[in-house]
Amino acid sequence: MSFVDELERDLVEAAERRREALRTAAGVRARRRLGLRAPHRRAEEEAGAGLAARPGLARRGMRRLALATALFALIGAATAGAGLLLLRGTVIPGPALEDVPRDQLPLPGTTRLTGLTAADPLAGRPPWTLRLARSSTGLLCSTVGQLDGGRFGLVGLDGRFRAYSERIVDSCGEQQHGPHASLIGARVFDAEHPRDVRTVVNGVAGPSLTAVTLDVRGRARSVPVGPGGAFLAVLPGYPEDSGVQVELRFAGGQVETHPLGRSATVAPDPEGGQAWRSTAFGIGNDRRSCVTVSIARAGGAGTVASSPAACGLMRYDGRRWHGFYFAVRRLSGGAGPTSLLSGGWRGHPPRTAVWGGVGDEVAEVVVTGPGGIRTTPPIATSKTFFAVFPGSVDPDELTVTLRFADGRTRAFHGSANLVTRKVPMR
Repeated sequence: MSFVDELERDLVEAAERRREALRTAAGVRARRRLGLRAPHRRAEEEAGAGLAARPGLARRGMRRLALATALFALIGAATAGAGLLLLRGTVIPGPALEDVPRDQLPLPGTTRLTGLTAADPLAGRPPWTLRLARSSTGLLCSTVGQLDGGRFGLVGLDGRFRAYSERIVDSCGEQQHGPHASLIGARVFDAEHPRDVRTVVNGVAGPSLTAVTLDVRGRARSVPVGPGGAFLAVLPGYPEDSGVQVELRFAGGQVETHPLGRSATVAPDPEGGQAWRSTAFGIGNDRRSCVTVSIARAGGAGTVASSPAACGLMRYDGRRWHGFYFAVRRLSGGAGPTSLLSGGWRGHPPRTAVWGGVGDEVAEVVVTGPGGIRTTPPIATSKTFFAVFPGSVDPDELTVTLRFADGRTRAFHGSANLVTRKVPMR
């Protein structure tokens, strides 16, 4: 786990302790207003009665309580060699010098803001920007953060802005002098709820960079290019939720493409929710191969919607795999029991899906349906594929066409070659 990841974890834990302390204090005040008594809080209530007779002293007492709470949070968050300055909220300190390799340590005085800003998807939140620096070994380093009154830092889960130390960096790399990206990536800022997650696509590609285009859910979006070929864009959710891909164009005509949220086993949600992923697996003493589809990232215990397993038999001739199987279903259901084979939809909004596996002789899978639906899901190295559609799509109106390497095609309506019972190995 990196220093920044540990820092984010500490911020989350500190914010949760602060919220718990505030809830406890609110409960005490509510009991006092209602005249309720709790035997184990007798001394507390007696002290409260004395303070109630002197409102000014009561307010000072609550300030002392808040100070003590903040001190407690500070002690609890001081892990991994980093103490978070929660009392004043001024600076998130960098890692200790002895904990950082020289090539990841910015030289004092070399940090500078690029001047680029990108608005947060939610109005009223501080804009995002990119900071650059030089490391002790001459590498180019970048850091993503927010601007608040000219200060560079980050708004934590507790809603407070804290400035970043100059020693905090996201990544460092050797600066390229030709038409190539020196740094490029998707920095993820996690949150308690998926709607508050942010992905900041950013990079530096040199003065010959002329244009940056993001492909987000199949739509092109231009991104401004700053001095030195710096760029950034802010997206809601995780990279895979947008299926983001970056295209860089240089003055000499060269083009670089970087998929930052795409994979043959991951696909964006058709309704704009969290992305989906496929998982291939086998079962001990069972000849079947199986595939499931589930939400790509869990938001917490019991929140992952997962399809039942689609299982089938594949044949291996010593060189190649042969056969195919797939399920075509509308997925829905409540928060019932969950298992790897039966899945569990957990009350997630319905989706219609096609998922399964194919042998080496299948070159392409095409799924078509009403209203111009047509998709060609990629075949993963695990020889599995999947596609997810809105729940309003009738699975009976979908056609799955397999195109074979020898030129043959076969079209299917509904599931094919599923094996629902265990097939013991001989």
